[in-house]
Amino acid sequence: MDYRHSLRAIAPLVAAAFLSAPAPGAAQSYSGSAFEVSDEGHLLTNHHVVASCKTIHLKKGGLEDVVQLVASDAQKDLAVLFDAGRMADRMSHRRMMGGASLPFARFPGDNHHLLYGESIVVAGFPLPDFLGSINVTTGTVSAMNGPNNDESVFQITAPVQGGNSGGPVLNSRGTVVGVVVTTLDPIKVQKYSGDVPQNVNFAIQGKIARDFVRKSIGKVAVDDGASAAEWLTTSIATYATQITYQVVCLN
Repeated sequence: MDYRHSLRAIAPLVAAAFLSAPAPGAAQSYSGSAFEVSDEGHLLTNHHVVASCKTIHLKKGGLEDVVQLVASDAQKDLAVLFDAGRMADRMSHRRMMGGASLPFARFPGDNHHLLYGESIVVAGFPLPDFLGSINVTTGTVSAMNGPNNDESVFQITAPVQGGNSGGPVLNSRGTVVGVVVTTLDPIKVQKYSGDVPQNVNFAIQGKIARDFVRKSIGKVAVDDGASAAEWLTTSIATYATQITYQVVCLN
């Protein structure tokens, strides 16, 4: 089958079929990822991760807090959470460290533009029942938009699995340029096109996430581009693991 014809054939079903969001009420619990976006206990995740939760838990290591849903947008597929425990931890850290803050996400400024082939790092909690801990993968930006030329998302090659939804996508400066949202289902795509996609994954544009955070909590940290220095991949991975948490939805 011609490649372009294959894409046209699967395009109508991609938007509905490739999202890895669990159906509301389909399970007693399921999980995704979230990352810190303020020094006051706010975190960002996907709307579909928390849409049907009766209670939302934030977990990492020995930490497990019940968190509040502050804002959610089904169309953007984004949600902001608030963890009072993390806010208290951050306040305590600032007191002990003379005002120095624990790390949280910085988003791109208006002048930032993604580049084809630029390196990215993804952090999250994929397949938690099997892997159990935070996972970091690397890849590149492979396309500037998503299925049906959706400009609200872009395509990445970094491997993601169920549970990665809501995790950060960081560039070589440690800036969060995207939020993991979905992946193509290789079995469904093969059924309709005859091809098996590999690492065809998508993230919400960082500027959309930035504006949603600002609207939701009144402020957001932005990379002003003052420093051109790039970070080592290991430094980006360390930073990503510090700000990223597992979200467990109980319904």
